[in-house]
Amino acid sequence: MAGHPGEAAAGDGAKYRERLEKHVYPRLGDRPIAEITRREMREWQQGLCDTGLSAKTIANIRGESVLPIFKAACRPGEDEEPAVRTYNPMDGLPLPEGPRVERDILESPDEARLFLEAAHEVDP
Repeated sequence: MAGHPGEAAAGDGAKYRERLEKHVYPRLGDRPIAEITRREMREWQQGLCDTGLSAKTIANIRGESVLPIFKAACRPGEDEEPAVRTYNPMDGLPLPEGPRVERDILESPDEARLFLEAAHEVDP
Protein backbone atom coordinates (compact mmCIF):
# COMPACT_ATOMS: atom_id res chain seq x y z
CA MET A 1 0.00 0.00 0.00
CA ALA A 2 1.33 3.41 -0.94
CA GLY A 3 1.52 5.92 1.84
CA HIS A 4 3.11 3.60 4.36
CA PRO A 5 6.76 4.23 5.23
CA GLY A 6 9.09 2.45 2.84
CA GLU A 7 6.43 1.75 0.21
CA ALA A 8 6.33 3.18 -3.28
CA ALA A 9 3.39 5.08 -4.70
CA ALA A 10 1.53 3.74 -7.73
CA GLY A 11 3.52 4.49 -10.88
CA ASP A 12 6.83 4.73 -9.06
CA GLY A 13 7.72 1.17 -10.06
CA ALA A 14 7.74 2.16 -13.73
CA LYS A 15 9.95 5.18 -12.96
CA TYR A 16 12.43 3.04 -11.00
CA ARG A 17 12.48 0.38 -13.73
CA GLU A 18 13.08 3.05 -16.40
CA ARG A 19 16.00 4.46 -14.38
CA LEU A 20 17.50 1.00 -14.01
CA GLU A 21 17.13 0.26 -17.73
CA LYS A 22 18.56 3.62 -18.79
CA HIS A 23 21.28 4.28 -16.21
CA VAL A 24 22.20 1.03 -14.42
CA TYR A 25 21.72 -2.01 -16.65
CA PRO A 26 23.93 -0.75 -19.50
CA ARG A 27 26.92 -0.61 -17.15
CA LEU A 28 26.15 -3.22 -14.48
CA GLY A 29 23.24 -5.30 -15.76
CA ASP A 30 25.29 -8.36 -16.73
CA ARG A 31 27.20 -8.46 -13.42
CA PRO A 32 26.06 -10.72 -10.57
CA ILE A 33 25.06 -8.47 -7.68
CA ALA A 34 27.33 -10.40 -5.33
CA GLU A 35 30.38 -9.49 -7.44
CA ILE A 36 29.82 -5.75 -7.93
CA THR A 37 32.58 -3.81 -6.20
CA ARG A 38 32.74 -0.41 -4.55
CA ARG A 39 35.15 0.72 -7.30
CA GLU A 40 32.60 -0.25 -9.95
CA MET A 41 29.90 1.73 -8.16
CA ARG A 42 32.18 4.78 -7.86
CA GLU A 43 33.03 4.52 -11.57
CA TRP A 44 29.33 4.05 -12.42
CA GLN A 45 28.44 7.23 -10.52
CA GLN A 46 31.26 9.16 -12.17
CA GLY A 47 30.11 7.90 -15.56
CA LEU A 48 26.62 9.30 -14.89
CA CYS A 49 28.20 12.61 -13.91
CA ASP A 50 30.32 12.61 -17.07
CA THR A 51 27.18 12.28 -19.20
CA GLY A 52 25.95 15.57 -17.76
CA LEU A 53 23.49 14.32 -15.17
CA SER A 54 23.21 16.58 -12.16
CA ALA A 55 24.27 15.44 -8.70
CA LYS A 56 20.59 15.59 -7.69
CA THR A 57 19.56 13.25 -10.52
CA ILE A 58 22.37 10.86 -9.67
CA ALA A 59 21.34 10.96 -6.01
CA ASN A 60 17.76 10.12 -7.03
CA ILE A 61 18.81 7.21 -9.26
CA ARG A 62 21.13 5.94 -6.56
CA GLY A 63 18.80 6.39 -3.61
CA GLU A 64 15.54 5.29 -5.16
CA SER A 65 16.67 2.58 -7.57
CA VAL A 66 20.10 1.21 -6.65
CA LEU A 67 20.45 1.43 -2.85
CA PRO A 68 17.29 -0.59 -2.14
CA ILE A 69 18.59 -3.43 -4.31
CA PHE A 70 21.89 -3.60 -2.44
CA LYS A 71 20.16 -3.28 0.93
CA ALA A 72 17.88 -6.19 0.07
CA ALA A 73 20.86 -8.25 -1.11
CA CYS A 74 22.49 -7.76 2.31
CA ARG A 75 19.52 -9.23 4.21
CA PRO A 76 18.84 -12.92 4.71
CA GLY A 77 15.95 -14.43 2.78
CA GLU A 78 12.50 -15.07 4.21
CA ASP A 79 13.39 -18.69 4.92
CA GLU A 80 16.75 -17.68 6.43
CA GLU A 81 18.67 -18.17 3.21
CA PRO A 82 22.01 -16.41 3.58
CA ALA A 83 22.32 -12.86 2.30
CA VAL A 84 23.62 -12.57 -1.25
CA ARG A 85 26.07 -9.85 -0.16
CA THR A 86 28.02 -9.31 3.05
CA TYR A 87 28.29 -5.53 2.58
CA ASN A 88 26.66 -2.73 0.62
CA PRO A 89 29.19 -1.19 -1.80
CA MET A 90 27.22 2.07 -1.74
CA ASP A 91 27.53 2.61 2.03
CA GLY A 92 29.54 5.75 2.62
CA LEU A 93 30.23 6.25 -1.08
CA PRO A 94 30.02 9.99 -1.74
CA LEU A 95 28.31 11.42 -4.78
CA PRO A 96 30.66 12.63 -7.51
CA GLU A 97 31.33 16.34 -7.72
CA GLY A 98 29.45 17.69 -10.70
CA PRO A 99 29.34 21.08 -12.31
CA ARG A 100 27.35 23.69 -10.46
CA VAL A 101 24.40 25.00 -12.40
CA GLU A 102 23.73 28.71 -12.23
CA ARG A 103 20.07 29.51 -11.88
CA ASP A 104 18.43 32.75 -12.77
CA ILE A 105 16.51 34.21 -9.87
CA LEU A 106 13.75 36.72 -10.27
CA GLU A 107 14.92 39.76 -8.34
CA SER A 108 11.65 41.62 -7.84
CA PRO A 109 7.87 41.22 -7.88
CA ASP A 110 7.81 43.08 -11.22
CA GLU A 111 10.17 40.53 -12.78
CA ALA A 112 8.02 37.72 -11.39
CA ARG A 113 4.87 39.32 -12.83
CA LEU A 114 6.47 39.73 -16.28
CA PHE A 115 7.69 36.14 -16.20
CA LEU A 116 4.26 34.79 -15.26
CA GLU A 117 2.51 36.89 -17.91
CA ALA A 118 4.92 35.64 -20.60
CA ALA A 119 4.49 32.05 -19.44
CA HIS A 120 0.71 32.42 -19.54
CA GLU A 121 0.89 33.72 -23.12
CA VAL A 122 2.84 30.63 -24.15
CA ASP A 123 0.78 28.14 -22.15
CA PRO A 124 -2.53 29.50 -20.84
